[in-house]
Amino acid sequence: MTVNYSIDRPLLKRSGSPSISINPEWLIGDSPPITVYDDGAVRITVTIHGQIVGAVSLTGNESATPTTVVWTKWETKNITVSATSNAQVGQKISIQVTTRYRVYFTVGVELIGLEVLTKDSPSKEVSGSPPIQSEIAVVPEMPVWGLLLAIILASSTATISKKLSRR
Repeated sequence: MTVNYSIDRPLLKRSGSPSISINPEWLIGDSPPITVYDDGAVRITVTIHGQIVGAVSLTGNESATPTTVVWTKWETKNITVSATSNAQVGQKISIQVTTRYRVYFTVGVELIGLEVLTKDSPSKEVSGSPPIQSEIAVVPEMPVWGLLLAIILASSTATISKKLSRR
């Protein structure tokens, strides 16, 4: 990352364009303050505030919750997909998540260890990555009473089997 800075104050004139190495993990969430200039009396830092925003879309009349997903740290996000009542078992539903990267920076200036300026940049968004696509199949929803019946049958069979094995 290259940072251009210019300080034009009475008795204090500095400018430069240093290239700063950044850790890729700092691109999501809030980075630690990154020092771009420090001569002992003047210190300039930049903090990166980044996030990935994903818009979720589906084919047909199906729905997704949530329809917007925001990553402020590297993690898995859950999306619940609901099929319409006329969906057929085995029918394929296509899910697409279109992402964009949103970022802004905070610049801080310290004089002799005292913070004298903090300023946020405007937010910028970048897109261009291909959408993330996935396909799922519609499966029948098992009613609760059916699940309870299956549990009762399984436990009854286990109990009867234990009693018969004792004889």
